[in-house]
Amino acid sequence: MNTKTPLFFIILAIFGLFPSCEVDDLRRLPDVRITLPISIELNNVSLGAEIINPSGYPIDGAGFEVSLDEQFSPGQGPGPFPAVPNGNTFNVSISNSLDLSKKYFIRAYIEVDGGVGIIYSPTIQLSTTSFFLSASATIRGSEAAVFGSVSDLPNTSFTLSDHGYIWRVFADQQIPEDVDLSLQTKDDIQGLGTKAGSGQMERINVALQPVYTYLRPYAIFQEDTIYGNILELTSEWTQINFDTVRQSPARLIKSVGFALGDYGYVCTGEQSFRLGMPQLIDSLWRYDPSTKSWMTMENFLGGKRRNAVAFTINDDKAYVGLGFDENNNCLKDFYAYDPDDNSWVKKADFPATSAGAVAFEFDGFGYVATGIENCNSLGITIYKFDPNDDSDGLDLKMGPIGKWTSIATVPGGAPSGIAYATGFALGDYGYISTGWTGGGGMVSRATYQIDPTNEDSMQRVILLDADKTTLPGNGRRFASSFVILNKAYVGLGTTSAQFSSDGQPTFKDFYAFDNSAGGEWKQVADISPNSLHQAASFSIGGNGYIYGGVSGSSGFFEESAILYIYTPIE
Repeated sequence: MNTKTPLFFIILAIFGLFPSCEVDDLRRLPDVRITLPISIELNNVSLGAEIINPSGYPIDGAGFEVSLDEQFSPGQGPGPFPAVPNGNTFNVSISNSLDLSKKYFIRAYIEVDGGVGIIYSPTIQLSTTSFFLSASATIRGSEAAVFGSVSDLPNTSFTLSDHGYIWRVFADQQIPEDVDLSLQTKDDIQGLGTKAGSGQMERINVALQPVYTYLRPYAIFQEDTIYGNILELTSEWTQINFDTVRQSPARLIKSVGFALGDYGYVCTGEQSFRLGMPQLIDSLWRYDPSTKSWMTMENFLGGKRRNAVAFTINDDKAYVGLGFDENNNCLKDFYAYDPDDNSWVKKADFPATSAGAVAFEFDGFGYVATGIENCNSLGITIYKFDPNDDSDGLDLKMGPIGKWTSIATVPGGAPSGIAYATGFALGDYGYISTGWTGGGGMVSRATYQIDPTNEDSMQRVILLDADKTTLPGNGRRFASSFVILNKAYVGLGTTSAQFSSDGQPTFKDFYAFDNSAGGEWKQVADISPNSLHQAASFSIGGNGYIYGGVSGSSGFFEESAILYIYTPIE
C-alpha cells in the first residue's frame, strides 16, 4: 500500500486549516529585565537593565517607571525616567526624586517598533534609606549618656558628612502636636564630630531637668538629612555647682541644714580638706531659690563645731546645737536663730552632751534623739523641747529659755543605741531611719516610728515591720533626708566610719517613704554622677535640697560644692 501523504494535503493543511500570519510574527519578541540597582544612597538610585532581543526588533525607547503603587497608578510616583540604550543595556540615575524612608515599585520598559508596543520587565521593590539610625540613653541621676549609631550602611565607604542630636524640652509628658521636631535651629542642635565610615556617633551627656526632654538623632549624608527614633528623658534631680562662685559656702561636710520661709540654710561644719587640715566653722549661709544665690548671715553664736543637729518650729525660728568642738569634745548647748532680725540667742542646754543625733519638729515642739551621748556611748533616748516653757528662766531677749524632757527610748531593736542616723517628721509621727549601731561597720536599715502623743511611754517608739518598712537599699550612716508634701526622701550615706578612704561603700541611691497604710519605701532617681555622704539637707516648697558632703568612693573622695535639687515627678 502506498502510505505517502499527497503534497496537496500538506499545502492544504498549511494554508487552509491554520490561520494565516505574517512571517515576522514567528520571530521571538524582545524582553527586558532589570539587572538590580547599581547603587543606592539615600534617595539617590542608579538603575540598570538588559534587553534580550534575539530577533533584532527595532527599539524606539527605553527607561524606568517608579511608583509607590504596585499597580503603577498615575500620579503615584515620579517619572518615567527615559534612557538611551547602549547596545543591549541601558541605565539611568534618579537623584533627589525619591522620598526618604519609602518603599518603591520599579519596572523597566522598552518601546518596540513594528506595532508590538511597550514591553515591561518584572517589578522589583526598592526601599530608600535602607540603613537604620538609632539612639539609646543611660540615665544616671540628673544626667543622661546618649549613644547613637547608624547600621546597615550600603557599603563600607558610605560616610556621614555631619550628625548629632536635636532636642526640645517640654513640661508636658507628650510632644505637642504642633511642634516639628525635625526643625533645625541653632538652639536645638547639639552638633558632634564625625567618624567617617564607622557608623558610630559619639556619646554625649545631656543634663536633665525635672521636665521631659525629647531627643532624636539626625544624620546628614551629602545634602540629605534623616532622623532616628525619639527618646523621652527626664530626671527628678538638677544641680548647681558653686565651686567657682566666690559668694557661696566653702566645700562643707558635717553641716546642718534647715529651711525658714522661702529660704534654705546651712550652718557650722567642716571646711574642705583640700585646704590642708580640716577647719571647723561657725558660718551661717542662706540660699535663695528665686535667685539661685547664697548670702552670709550672722555667725552661729555657739562657736565652731561639726555633727550638730537642727530643727525649726512653726517655720518661725531654727534651733541648732550639740556636736563636736575643735578638740572633739561633745557639746550640749542650744541656740535659736530668728530670721526676722538675723540674730541668735542661747536656749536651754540639752540634758547630755551629744553629737551625731537626729532632730525634727512636730506640732510645735522640737525632738532630738539618739547620737553619741557623753562622747562614749550610742544614745537610745528621745527628748522633747518645749520652746514656750519659761520654768527655767528667760533668754537675753526676755523670751522663754525652753525646757527639755525625756519622753521615750528606742526599743530593743537597737540595744546598743544609734548614731549618725537621719530623722524626719511625716504626718502624725516622727521617724528615725538608718544609722550606726556599734562596732566598726554595723549599720542599720531599720525605721523607727515615734508617736509623741501616745500616753503610754513604752509605746511611743516602735520598730516598724521589717518586711515592709526597712530601707530597700544598703544599711548606712551619714544619710540625708528631707520631706516634700506627704513623703519623706532618704538616701546617700556610707558604711564607713568617717570617710570613703577606707574603701567602704558609699551610696548615691534615694528612696521615698510613704507612711500611709503602715509605711512603704519606693526607690526614686539616684543622685549623679558620684555617691555622697555627710551632706546637709532641707526642703522648700515642692523641692528638696542637698548641699556639700563627701563625694566619691573606694579610696577617692572629694568635698562637694554642688547643690542638688530634687523635684518629684508623679
